[in-house]
Amino acid sequence: MRGSPLRSKASTQVAHYHAQAGDSARAIGYLERAAVAAETRGAAEQSQALWERVQRLASRSGDADAERRAGERLAVLAP
Repeated sequence: MRGSPLRSKASTQVAHYHAQAGDSARAIGYLERAAVAAETRGAAEQSQALWERVQRLASRSGDADAERRAGERLAVLAP
């Protein structure tokens, strides 16, 4: 099921829940999983959008490592 659209959607929904609850670290983790799953199945646009969400959330929460990871993936995905 790795890379499946259902897994990606579930991870995105769980990430939203954690972000709303103020648990940025968990939200970032789930968004990263969803981004990797999207990338694995060839959904580059969705993966890029998810990495952008990771980057924004990481920036707001002060998670420099996650912000760097997102930036690295976005550099690879950028046209």
